[in-house]
Amino acid sequence: MIESVSDFLKVVEAFYPDDGIAFFRGQGSSEWAVNSSLCRLIKDKLGNVNDNALNWRFARSLFSEFERNIPSYPEASILKSYSPNQLDLMFVAQHYGLSTRLIDWSKNPLIALYFAVEKIEKKDNGNSAVYMIFNSERQKVNVFSSQAFFDYYAAEKNIWTEFYKVIEEKISNILTNEEKDIRSISFNDLSIFNKIINDNSTASYVDINLSFSLHSDELNHFNFSLLPIRIMQDMHEKERMDDLRFYMEIKKLLEKDNAHLNFFSNISNGKIFTNNNVCIINPLPLNPRIKNQQGVFLFSNSINEDVYCLDAFNEHNTIIEFNSNMERHYNDGVLKILIPNKFSRKIMKELGYYGITKDFVYPELSSYTEVMQEKILRKYIDEAKTIEENLRKRD
Repeated sequence: MIESVSDFLKVVEAFYPDDGIAFFRGQGSSEWAVNSSLCRLIKDKLGNVNDNALNWRFARSLFSEFERNIPSYPEASILKSYSPNQLDLMFVAQHYGLSTRLIDWSKNPLIALYFAVEKIEKKDNGNSAVYMIFNSERQKVNVFSSQAFFDYYAAEKNIWTEFYKVIEEKISNILTNEEKDIRSISFNDLSIFNKIINDNSTASYVDINLSFSLHSDELNHFNFSLLPIRIMQDMHEKERMDDLRFYMEIKKLLEKDNAHLNFFSNISNGKIFTNNNVCIINPLPLNPRIKNQQGVFLFSNSINEDVYCLDAFNEHNTIIEFNSNMERHYNDGVLKILIPNKFSRKIMKELGYYGITKDFVYPELSSYTEVMQEKILRKYIDEAKTIEENLRKRD
């Protein structure tokens, strides 16, 4: 069993990757999936409806209302000389208690351990858990600045919305006979789509595209110029086809499973496709809490789905105890370390020796005053007991 901070650190050391890229998250129960506060809110309050469109609108309305009203609250101002993007505002929203799609992780395993045990009572049965993610054969952990991630998301959104609008316009013009020169499609007709890509791409765009996109693998716009060939092959037409059928087939592909709705989403509710990659975002130093917690955020792929469900963990990637001969499985890229609740108070005390205390983890003035008051109160309670005991002895 993991009975101490030392036991825990031995496990971390055993699995810590050579590339130094690892992140940690603590949760108060090992029976909870890893998901965002927004996901939990949707499941708890809207889950019975099972309407993705409703969830999509709810997430957008929730963040939009915050974005619209935040200027009214000067205490929420982050960096005076910096104009925050929507992702930065989402960090602020989460800090002030709004449910978002972001999931808190830390670069520091001891911070995650603190979160796992902080609210556990010694008498509680069961386990808390610390999760560790790293690069593996099945999962790549990609780390972005908030600006790089947001810029790519915006470029991706612009590309696909322009694609869709151009296709709709082409179909409308053909149907209304505005394009008088109705002709057969040639393989060069997608040059307009390639131009849209080039106009919206940045130097880092290709690299980031390997990490996530707003479309499934079926739609890969770097191979979009091959789409006419694909469509013709699917329709068993080897050479040419007329304009209307061509554009209708592209529109049909874009609308498969309502994928086109995702192109008109924003960062608060759009679904991203990552090919088993994990997107970690390094936030700006918005407040002392993020700095002390060495905090990062995992951007969840979907607003109403778990990032790691309970079924993702088994005997190979769940650690109950440390032993020097334990078999190390790195394939999954995620590890679940169980912390028995009966050792939580002992571990909390040990974390204090490392400087991981409540007033450090939550460096706001209210946390300081709470911890300071409790510390001084304990001293005087002990003194009061001594005085009371001495008075009884006199009697």
